[in-house]
Amino acid sequence: MAFLVFIALMVALWALIHADKANRRVANLNARLDVLTRRLADLQGSPPQPQSVGAPVATAPPTLSEPLPAPVPPPVADTPSPRPIPKPIPKPIPKPVPTPSPSLGPPSLPPPSLEQALGTRWLVWLGAIAVALAGVFLAKYAVDLGLLGPAVRLTLGGLFGAGLVVAGDVLRRRTASAAEMDGRGGHPSFQAASIPAALTAAGLAIAFACVYAAHALHGLIGPGTTFAGLAVLTGAAFLLALRHGGGEGLSAGAFIALLGLGGGLAVPALVPSDHPSAWALFGYLALLNTATLAVGWRLPAPWLGLPVLAGAALWVVTATAHGSDAVPIAVFLVALSGAGMGFALTGLRHRRSDVTDAWIAIALGGVPLLLDWLLLVGSDYAVAGVAALAILTLLAVTAARWPSPHTRVMTALAPIAAAIATLALSQGFTVRAADLPYGAQLAVALGFGLGLAAAGLRALAMPPAITGTRPRAWAWSAALPMTALAWAGWAFDPSNTVPDVAWALAGIVLAGGAALAARWTARTEGAADAFVIASLALVSLALAALLHTSWLTAALSLLIPAVALIESRTAVAGLAVALRRAAALLAIVVAGRLMLNPWVLDYPLNGTSPLNWLVWGCGVPALACAGGAWLLRRRRDDRPARGLAIAALVLGLLFACLEIQAMQGGRLDSDPFALLPTSLRTALFLVTALVLAGRPGHPGPAHPVARWGARILVRLATVQVVVVQLGILNPLWADEPVGSWPVVNLLLLIYALPALLFGLVAWGQTPGPGRRVLVTLVLVLTFTCISLEVRQAFHGSILTLWAHGGGRSDAEWYSYSAAWLAFALVLLAAGVKTRRADVRYASLAVLLVTVLKVFLSDMADLTGLLRILSFLGLGLCLMGIGYVYQRVVFIAARPPEGTA
Repeated sequence: MAFLVFIALMVALWALIHADKANRRVANLNARLDVLTRRLADLQGSPPQPQSVGAPVATAPPTLSEPLPAPVPPPVADTPSPRPIPKPIPKPIPKPVPTPSPSLGPPSLPPPSLEQALGTRWLVWLGAIAVALAGVFLAKYAVDLGLLGPAVRLTLGGLFGAGLVVAGDVLRRRTASAAEMDGRGGHPSFQAASIPAALTAAGLAIAFACVYAAHALHGLIGPGTTFAGLAVLTGAAFLLALRHGGGEGLSAGAFIALLGLGGGLAVPALVPSDHPSAWALFGYLALLNTATLAVGWRLPAPWLGLPVLAGAALWVVTATAHGSDAVPIAVFLVALSGAGMGFALTGLRHRRSDVTDAWIAIALGGVPLLLDWLLLVGSDYAVAGVAALAILTLLAVTAARWPSPHTRVMTALAPIAAAIATLALSQGFTVRAADLPYGAQLAVALGFGLGLAAAGLRALAMPPAITGTRPRAWAWSAALPMTALAWAGWAFDPSNTVPDVAWALAGIVLAGGAALAARWTARTEGAADAFVIASLALVSLALAALLHTSWLTAALSLLIPAVALIESRTAVAGLAVALRRAAALLAIVVAGRLMLNPWVLDYPLNGTSPLNWLVWGCGVPALACAGGAWLLRRRRDDRPARGLAIAALVLGLLFACLEIQAMQGGRLDSDPFALLPTSLRTALFLVTALVLAGRPGHPGPAHPVARWGARILVRLATVQVVVVQLGILNPLWADEPVGSWPVVNLLLLIYALPALLFGLVAWGQTPGPGRRVLVTLVLVLTFTCISLEVRQAFHGSILTLWAHGGGRSDAEWYSYSAAWLAFALVLLAAGVKTRRADVRYASLAVLLVTVLKVFLSDMADLTGLLRILSFLGLGLCLMGIGYVYQRVVFIAARPPEGTA
């Protein structure tokens, strides 16, 4: 039965070969027909010249190269004929060279349809997989029935695989002529899958399965023989890939090479060894990866580097997790990076490539660095891993400087390598059980920093063809490593091995070098930024080594006006721009240190005295930012200058708010939403908004920072007043003492002062919805203040509704009506005096509330003389208000006397 199945497979193979041969003959006939059609069109000559409209069709036009005959005039009797004027002879026009009709050229075909892709590519590859599985199922069927022995079955399977490989090679050679014919002038067609390559891949897969089954399932061969056999099959796959050639996408050769790579990567896992050796494993993997990269370069198929990296990462992670020796892994990574970038750069220079190939080359240089970082972590920073890191970084920087058509993209490899190496070495300072002692790690870090700085400066000194017109990448590659490694070495010094004074001196020396580099690269666009920031970061390191807590913040802030002063005296445009950006970055660092540092709340204070660390910890930075903004604005008002102005405003407000908090209870972590500090902050925000807004009617637009700062502060104050002062902490239901003195108490600060400030803000605004909201808020605050002052006069410091049993006297209830009526009269007088209709409307609103209270409440709740006085006073006031409206407000509406 197995023999019959084998015969059926061979018949199917014979039919597949003859079908391919018929397709090849049809393709040859079509190509020859196209060539003959084009030659016939060339032999027919040029197409007929266009004729004028209305010309006889049978009459051929004169040749353009011959002059037209002059018309003969009719003879005139007894009139002497004038001397004929010679006609200009037109220049002969050369006969146009006949060009083939566009319809005879190669047609532009539409993109392949789904049917075409399935029928010409995927079905072929599925057929190859089916053939390979057929061989496997044939062997399994023979095993299930007990037919033949294991050796015979595996031999027949190997012969079947070899037959498929030979058949694929024969078909490949026979189809070469058809491919050449298509290349000479055939129609461009969708790249169909290669049937010979499919047969070859199926044969290799069957051969792989037979060798592995001979070892793992039947024990016919030993591990060494199995390993050698699978390795030979992998090499044969690479050779066959080269024979089948490459092309766009997943070509025939690339598919076979990918199959060989997959089989080769699986060999060490499929064939375990009694005496495993990391050197043997990674030596084999290095040869496998190099062969794959070489095949990818030759086909060309540069994307084969990606599965190579995936396989390498899988084996390195596995070996590191099992505690393998670091030396062979480090050598393997160096070999992988060298081979990968070598073939990639050679391909970029000697053939047409796109930007994707350049990014694959960057991956071949960057992924080994990441894997070496993993190796360093897994091996406690072994010496071999550090040495490999140095070599890999050198290879990456060299590749970034290597001339190629995609140098601009390849330049990105330099900062990537510098960043990975810096992070890896910085983490090494945190490993207490590292092979290298702390002093040796400092020496290695110094070597890395100086080497990368030298490489970056050397690249910046070269023409743009080398730097890839990306000087920023090389500048950051030179400035970042030394700065970051210096900070990491100081921050993670386990036992203060290097004194702080030595760190300060080292920071100053390195900062001076970075400043010189900034001056040298000032005329290179974008290069000075990195060195200026590095110089300031190293100066900050020196300050951090000598100062602590709030003194460090003050010292860092003083660098801002210093940098702004240097910028104002710098004539080089590139350096000036870098200094402006550095000043803004310093302001961000200082503000972040104060606003995002939770430990500032634990800094000791001097009791409730305002003379504490906030003066130099927050006040000095605010003044420094303001001075820097003023210096930068002398040259131009750009983003860095506005950023410093924003920082000055924010830090100034932070200083004032923290001082309010400190004076309340002598601590910064006390309740920030108590009634008193909230009221003080509201007044602070409104006063600052008034200062930023300037005098009403002042000529010229306000500065954007001042304009937006005023708007934001007014909104913050509004939210605080409505939510906290009128809502949550209102003395009517919050147990907040307001003071025992009548009138002169906290109610003036909580409600009267914000009402006054909101009124001033509204006075300077143009009429609109915002102004109406502020006027309404002023009315509500004033009304609340008057009402609570009346209650305080009768109840004392505690004004809650349930205080003193929750009762009230007739005198208190009458006093509310009298106070509200007086408030309405004051508003009316102010509205008439200033001719402001909104103020008069407010007076009418208060008057309406008073009328409702008198008629709905006082009539029932008051008795005796107080009720009489309530109604008498209200009536007289209402008549007086009516008189004012008739004689003053609407006097212009009355008709003149004596008119009808």
